[in-house]
Amino acid sequence: MILSEKFTTADRKLLGVVRAELFQDSPILIEVETNQTIRDDGTLVLGCRAGPSLDMFNLFHEMSHLVEIDDARIQQYGWGFKMGREVNIPGYPTFYEPSTWQPSQREIRVMAYQANLMKHFGREMDFAYCSTLFKYMVDHYLIPHGERWLAREIERRSELPKYSFEAFQKEWLRKNELL
Repeated sequence: MILSEKFTTADRKLLGVVRAELFQDSPILIEVETNQTIRDDGTLVLGCRAGPSLDMFNLFHEMSHLVEIDDARIQQYGWGFKMGREVNIPGYPTFYEPSTWQPSQREIRVMAYQANLMKHFGREMDFAYCSTLFKYMVDHYLIPHGERWLAREIERRSELPKYSFEAFQKEWLRKNELL
């Protein structure tokens, strides 16, 4: 899977379909050039950007985060995620150190939803590619399994009814009502 720094024509067409199906009566806005944020007025904005890449994969991922997180976090910037305990060493920038691999466990659940969301809209999830993204997770060195296991686990979970498109859609609508 090759991610692009430019939003493709295919992505623009797909975005129109996704907007018509899931954002028609939604209080959530989509801004292609951004990632998840909360405006000053409390409006939740989802985008298609993650790092340098700009594509529907990223929007599907953010939508899946919204469905996966608990209700208390839906209007928090960055979904209210913590990066671990804060570490301050004089003369060095503050950094965060995780003590568990819970962030990566959450990403597995998010990607399971994402796989079914993508499938619903005619895109296939490349599980092997997704497993390589865990190297960017703050807790990557705590994951007790390798990339092959991660790919299989995301795929296995995506086959469970709990992560189906129907389950996604039901929770998406419920979360929209909370906003």
